Parts: sequence; C-alpha cells; structure tokens
Amino acid sequence: MAGIDWRTLSPLLDELIELEASARQTRLDELAAQDPALAAELRRLLDLDRDNPEFLAESAVSEVLNHPMSGRMIGPYRLERAIGEGGMGQVWLAERADGMYERRVALKLLRPGFASVDLRQRFVREQQILARLAHAHIARLLDAGVTDDGQPYLALEYIQGEPITDYARRLGFTVYERLGLILQVCAAVSHAHASLVVHRDLKPSNILVTPAGDVRLLDFGIAKLLDTQTEGGDLTLPDARAFSLYYAAPEQLNGEPVGTMTDVYSLGVVLYELLTGLRPYRVDNDNETGWRTAILESDAIRPSQAVLRPQAMVAPGGETPAPDSWLSRVLAGDLDTIIIKALQKAPEQRYASVEALAQDLQRYLDGLPILARRASLAYRARKYLGRHGLALAGGMAVVVLLAGSLLVAVWQARQAIQEAQRAQAMQDFVIGLFEADSVGGRAMDLHDLLTAGVARAESELASEPVSQVAMFGLIARLFNNIGDHRDALRALDLQRGPLTALTGDERQLAAVDALIEHARALRGLGRTRECTELFDRDEMMIGRIDPASPLKRAELMSQQARCLRLVGEGSAARTLFETALALRQRHGSPTEQAESLTDLAAQHADAGRVDEAIAGMRQALVLLEAGQGLDSSLAVTVWRSLAVLYRERGDVDAAEGAARQALTTAQNRHGPQHPITAQSQRQLAAVLTDQGRLDEAESLVEEAWRTLDSRFGEQHPDVGLVMNTRAIIAFERGQFPLAEQRLRQTIDIWSRSANPVRLPGVLINLGRVLLAEGRLGEAEAEFRRALDMRRTYFGEDHATVGAAWRFIGEAQRASGRLAEAEQSLLTSVDLLKRHYGPYHPQCGAAELSLARVHWQMGRDEHADTAVQEVRLRFADDGVEARKLRWWSEAIQAEHECRTGATKDGRRRLEDVLNAMAGAWPASNLRREILAVFGQCWPVG
Repeated sequence: MAGIDWRTLSPLLDELIELEASARQTRLDELAAQDPALAAELRRLLDLDRDNPEFLAESAVSEVLNHPMSGRMIGPYRLERAIGEGGMGQVWLAERADGMYERRVALKLLRPGFASVDLRQRFVREQQILARLAHAHIARLLDAGVTDDGQPYLALEYIQGEPITDYARRLGFTVYERLGLILQVCAAVSHAHASLVVHRDLKPSNILVTPAGDVRLLDFGIAKLLDTQTEGGDLTLPDARAFSLYYAAPEQLNGEPVGTMTDVYSLGVVLYELLTGLRPYRVDNDNETGWRTAILESDAIRPSQAVLRPQAMVAPGGETPAPDSWLSRVLAGDLDTIIIKALQKAPEQRYASVEALAQDLQRYLDGLPILARRASLAYRARKYLGRHGLALAGGMAVVVLLAGSLLVAVWQARQAIQEAQRAQAMQDFVIGLFEADSVGGRAMDLHDLLTAGVARAESELASEPVSQVAMFGLIARLFNNIGDHRDALRALDLQRGPLTALTGDERQLAAVDALIEHARALRGLGRTRECTELFDRDEMMIGRIDPASPLKRAELMSQQARCLRLVGEGSAARTLFETALALRQRHGSPTEQAESLTDLAAQHADAGRVDEAIAGMRQALVLLEAGQGLDSSLAVTVWRSLAVLYRERGDVDAAEGAARQALTTAQNRHGPQHPITAQSQRQLAAVLTDQGRLDEAESLVEEAWRTLDSRFGEQHPDVGLVMNTRAIIAFERGQFPLAEQRLRQTIDIWSRSANPVRLPGVLINLGRVLLAEGRLGEAEAEFRRALDMRRTYFGEDHATVGAAWRFIGEAQRASGRLAEAEQSLLTSVDLLKRHYGPYHPQCGAAELSLARVHWQMGRDEHADTAVQEVRLRFADDGVEARKLRWWSEAIQAEHECRTGATKDGRRRLEDVLNAMAGAWPASNLRREILAVFGQCWPVG
C-alpha cells in the first residue's frame, strides 16, 4: 500500500466488496482510468480475499494467534461474534471477562495489514472525540486500550437496535412519529456540535433505534474536532473519501473545509429518506460519477413530488415504494421547505445550525409557522386555523347543525330505531340467559352459563349478525379465561358464519379479535404448531391491521410470538415481542407494558439468563402495581414465573414465597377450581418437594391433577406438568415403578405438544429413576436424549446442556467408566460455572460429582480441595446448601470407608443421617446416603 492513502482505499474497498462480480469489474475499470496504481492495489486486496477468505474476515490479533477470533481475549474483553465490518475495521460483540464487572460491549478493532500510523491516529482521534461526548442518544465510549501485540481497540456501548429508516418502516410509523425520531437525532448531533465535534458521516446505519424507541448515534470514526488543528491528517483532503457518498455534502465531495452545516446537509438527506423511502436526487447513471454530479450540480427533488413519481427516483433498499398522493399532501408545504433548505448546495444557505433545523421541525409539529418560510398573511392564517381549528369549527358547526337539523333528525330517527331494536335483542338475550339459572335440576356454574349462551346466541340472535358476532366473540374470550379452550374454539367456529355478513372496519376488528382468541385457545390446548400456522394464512396477516390501532397490533404480535417461542423459533419471537413492547411503551398502559416485559423475561429464561429474567419479572410487577393490576391473571403468571426462576437459581425459600403469592392471588381472582389456581398449586407443590415436605406437596398436586384432568383430559400439556411433579414425589418416596409410569405418561403428552423446551427435563427425571434402579444403560440413553434436544434448541454453550452432562457423568461413574465420567463432569462444571456462577447449587452438585470421580481415580488432592471449596461456598442455612453439605459429607465418608478409615466414615454418615432425620425423613437423597452407609462396613 506504499504511496496510497488508507483513507482513499478503505471506502472503495467497502464499496467493491458489496458489488456483484460484473459490477465490481466495471467499477474497477472506472477507477483504473482515473488512478491505475489505486486500482491495482484494490485488485490485489480483492484477490487476496478470494484466495484466502480469512484475510478480510479476521483481525490482526487473529493472525498472530493463528486461531479463530471468537472466544479470544482482547485486553479484558472476550470476543463473541462479529457485528459489523468495513474494508479496514471490524466491530465485535464482546463481554468483559476479567472479573471486575460484567458488561457486553461493541469492540472496535483493525483488520490485518492495515495497522498503519494513520489508522492508529484515527483510533486515537475517535477516542478523543467520544471521550468528549456524554448524551442519552450517543453510544458511549466505555474503554480504550492496546493489546499485547500493539493493536488498538475501542470498547463502545453495545446498542441492540436497527437503522432508523428500517425501524420506522417496519413499525409503519406516521410522519409525526418519524419526525419524533429525527428530533432525537438532532439533539444528539447538537450535543456533539456543542462539544466542538462534527460527525461528517451521518447516515441511517449510524443511527440506530432500540426496541424501546430510543435513538443512538454511532461511529464517530471520521468525525472532526473543530478546536484541533491537524497537519496532513485532516480527512477533508480531496483524495480522502472516508464518508458515505449518498449522504455527503457538496463541500465534502469538493474537498473543502467542513463544519457543523455539513452535518445539517447529511441530516437533511436522512430526513428525506426517512419520510419518503427515496434518495433526494434523480440520476442518469446510478454509479459514483452519476451521484457526484447530482449532489454537486442538481437540485434536490421536493419530497412531495418524489413520492408521486417514485419510479423516477432511487430507493436505498432497491424496492421502490408505490406512489402515495396522501403522503404527498402531508409533505407539501412546510416539510418540503424544511428539507430543501437543509439540502442547499452552499453551506451558508442551509440552516445555520442543527438546533435551527430542529426548531423548525418542532414548530411544524406544534402547528406554528416555520422560520424557513416567508411569513405571509395567508400562511399565518392557515397556521392559526390549524392550531385553533377546533374552536372555529365548533362555531361553524352550530350554524351547520341548525341549518341541516331537519334532514339529520330524519336520518337519526331511523338509526335510533335500528339501534334500539338491536339493544333490545341483546337485553332480552342476556336476561333470558340469566333467568335459566339451572340445568338438569342443578345450579349452573359459569361454564354451564356460557354453554347455554352459545346455544341461545345461535338461535335468538340469528337475525342480528353484528350482535351474534359480538356475543360469540365474548363467549370465546370468557371460555379462554376460565381455561375451557375447546369450548372457545367451538364458539369461534360458530362465529365464522355471521362474521361474513359484516363489512368494513366492523368486520376487520371482529376478525382480529377472533384471531387473538383462536391463538389463545390453540396455545392453551398445546397445539402450538397449529397456532403458528394460523398466522401464516393470508387473511390473518398482521399487516392487514389498521396502522392506527397500535395496541391491537401489539396484542396480535404478542400472541403470534408466544406460539413461535413454544415451537422453538426464539429469534422470530423475540423480534415480535420487542416490537410489541415498543408499541405499548408509546401507546399502552403500565399493565400492557408489563405483559410484554413478562414475555421477554420468559425468553431470557429460555436462554438460561436467569438473573436477567428475574429482573424483567420484577420490573413487570412494578408496572402492574402502577397499573393496579397486582390481583390480575398476569400477576399470577409473573409470580409463578418467579418461583420457577428462583428454583432455577437455587433460592428455594424465595421460590416458596413467590409460589404462595401466586396461589393466593389465583384463588382470590379465579376461585379454587380454576385451571390457573390448579397450575399455581402444582408450582407450590414442586417447591415443597425440593424442601422435602412431601405430604404437603402431594396434597396440593393431587388436587391440581383432579382439576386439570377433569377440565382438559389426560393429554393436555398442563396435565403433563402435574404428572411430572407427581412422578418426582413418587421418586422421592422411593416408589420407582410408579414414578417411571408417570414420567412415561408425561413424555407421551409432551411429545405431542410440539414444545421442545419441557421435554428434556422430564427425560432427565426418567433417567434419574432408571439410575436409582440400577438400569445404567437405559438411564444414560435418556440423559443423552435430553442432551441432544438441548443442544438442538439452545446450542452447545448453555447451562441446561451442562446439567445434562452432569447426569451423563453420574451414569458413566456408576458404570465404572471413570475417565469418560471425568470428561463429562468437567464439561458440566465449566458450563454451569460460566452461566450460573459458582454459587449456584447445580454447579456445586456437579463439582461434588466430579470430586467423587476423582476420589475413585485416586486423585485425592483434587477431590479434597473441591469438596472443601463447595462447603465454604454453601455454608448458609438454605435448603439447597444443606443438601449439598450433607452429600459432600456422604461422598467423603464413602472415600474414607474405601481407603480403610471405616470408623471415621461411619461416624460421619451417622452424623449426616441424624441431621437429616427431622427435615428429610424420606427422600431420594437420604436413600442414596443410606446406600453409602450400607457399603461402609466396620473393621473386623
């Protein structure tokens, strides 16, 4: 690269990498005509990339270590995956891994072969610039440094978002909502200017929007410090095109000095694209030469004209939008004026500052005259009417109403008669329904009442399709609320006929509500695959929902995402959940926002991020309290989820508190026979089983089983949950055949439910039963089935995969395959420690299993150290800590008995069994310790 400035080379290399082969060759020929040496260097780099793909795929650190970058340490950061790259730089998602604190960052590195002095100086400049900026809408600099081999890096705030134009298009934002986003950008750029920093590369890919709707400005790599004089290093030199062509101001293309009004121009281009989906110029040739000519010599096309003839313009994504006369009317006038002023060729003719641009945008939103437009009397009058139109219209309306009252009265009379007839029909229907207060000589419960309502609605409201559709929809919703999902589906089937008689908005809204209840019913019945297919039908697409109904869109997205989550399509589900949350944060109530937070927290739990999931659930409870919803069904769901998460984290006492709160709320809200109450009873029973309180647990779970089995039948997924808990209680009591029978029933149920998350857990439970019976080969086979499922669903690097490896290691140890057991348990300890941390009970249990293997292999020192560390870490009085300490004493006694210290071993075991006598009179742990005791024979 001798003699060729990297600032010229980098953007051209970016451009060429993205082109198809034929277009790339054409572009290289153009460059060769202008600068043969430059074109030759670019060809050399592209040939290197073709012959050695790793050349442009890894950083210099990777070359030095001759190892893939993922997982490598850069300073205190461990690289996870590449999230962005250009011709000479890469950005990686990384995690701080030096133990000081936990944080995910975007780590900026250099590519191999480009670590020139100029490029290092650019990193230093970017660090200086970012250090000056502290604004809510600017990605923060968190750290900077140099690796051991001299490679600089920048650690930036990691932003999970998407380009501003993509975000607004995906959510179908209105013009006003899009202007709200650009005002956030203006605030960020204004802060940079106040800190004497010009960005110089403003474009949609550098302006991300988070799922919560917050803008973040990125990439100050070519920004300029206005108070710093540089010699020979200024990026405004004529041959240095370190900016994006489409968003570059004329002075940048001419190599003239840049200033704050350069950013005003780029913001004008971004605003143009955000509002129209088009670029602001018509070009004869869609190449660099054509665009340079257009930017330097042509006037920008007014946005209102561009959207009328979009086929004559250039769309950034390649997909030209359809002509839009309504949008043209919105853009015509003030927005045209604002954007065209920002896009003036001469900097002095643009807005004098970003604040001035933002001020005019805000004045437009407030209905005030903008400052960029001549304030004629007619213009001010129109603006006055726009702001005070309601009051003026009210006065005019009085006159109009008086003049036309006779005609309107006739029409209203007819409408009133129709509405009165409809209301009377509904009133007669409801009164008749409640007058029939018995069926077969017994009082009707809510289910009987709704069933009777279906029959009466079918016959008595046949002449009123609007009322019939509304009644069937309400009955379906109530059936879903009480857990009678099959009856809900039957009501929805009956609704289809009268629904076809409706038209317009009335029909669309009813169809959307029916889709929501249909999805709820299918998910409640465990028919999750059918639920996902429901949303794939053309007539049910989310895009058909009126964009003016953001909360209805959010509800529909949430229903679809819940079905996707249950069939393992977590990425698609997360996108929908985040979009729903963003809509509800702008338009919804605290309770609606809490529902979305609960959905996202459940996804964190699926991925093994327990602490994040707990934090999300706790945040949902705060919102529920603000919305006075702590006695709602959603609150029950949150408390039950917290009980699961606390159990997962090993905090059994907190789990019991959450489970009891869920049960209390469910009983108060729904009564003792409701499915939600039964599910809460099962949840508490599972926690009590962990504590060894088997009688209390069994009483609760048997009551739950009777409720759910009678309501749903034996093949329902929730019945499977109860059956699994019943099996664990039987296992703890030593009733192995009964436990195995119940677990196999559970496997049969869940194998039909298309839910890949739950099944591995019950396979592990079955393996534990088989292991306790001495059926070692069968046990290991079940453990490996669970392992394979979790790998498929979560990937290799997941905490639940580590748990499966632990049980495989236990089966291998029992079979005498100690070397295999050691490797399995080492894998388990590593995964569990990295994901759950050393203080999680599952991690402690895996370490004790490994210590047991090490004692049997004669590695006493390793085992002694591990056991002592576990006892120190789990020295508190919690349930799980006590169980770990008891088991550590038992396996140490086993080792003592094996090595001849039988007297010490038996004394240790007697102490453990005495300590357990009160708390765990009967449990699998006690049986295992008794088995060890039985093998520890006294000397002579």
